[in-house]
Amino acid sequence: MSTTHTATRPRRWPWVAGIVAALLSGVGIGSAGGGEDGAKMSGPQPTVTVTDEPVVETETVTEVPDACLEALEHGEIGFSFAADFAQASSDGFYAAANLDVAGIEAAADRMERINEQLSPVADDWNAAKAECRRIAEGG
Repeated sequence: MSTTHTATRPRRWPWVAGIVAALLSGVGIGSAGGGEDGAKMSGPQPTVTVTDEPVVETETVTEVPDACLEALEHGEIGFSFAADFAQASSDGFYAAANLDVAGIEAAADRMERINEQLSPVADDWNAAKAECRRIAEGG
C-alpha cells in the first residue's frame, strides 16, 4: 500500500499582511507627531538671516532699435524655413520606409533648395543679432 504525500505550500499571506500593517502603522505613528509637540522635540531651529535684494536700476526703452526688429524678422523667416526643412526630411523618411526612390530624391532636392534659401537669411540674422546686442550692451 502506497501513500501519496502532497507538499503543502507555506502560507505567505499572513506575513505579507503583517509587513504591510506594520509599515502603515509606522507611517501613521511617524506622521502623528508632527504637531506642536513634534516641534518642541525637534530641538533648536537654525537661525535664518534675511538680506535685502540689491537694487537693480533699469532703463525703460521706448523705442526698439531697428537692428533688433530686423533680427526678429530674420529669425521668424528662418524658423519658417526650418519647419519646411523638417517636413521635407519627414517626407524623405516616409519615402525611404516605402522604398520610394523618387520620393527620396524629391525630398532631398527640396531640402537642398530650402538650405540654399536659408543660408542668406541666417547671415542677415547673425549680423542683425550682433548689432542688436551691441546696442543693448551700450556699445
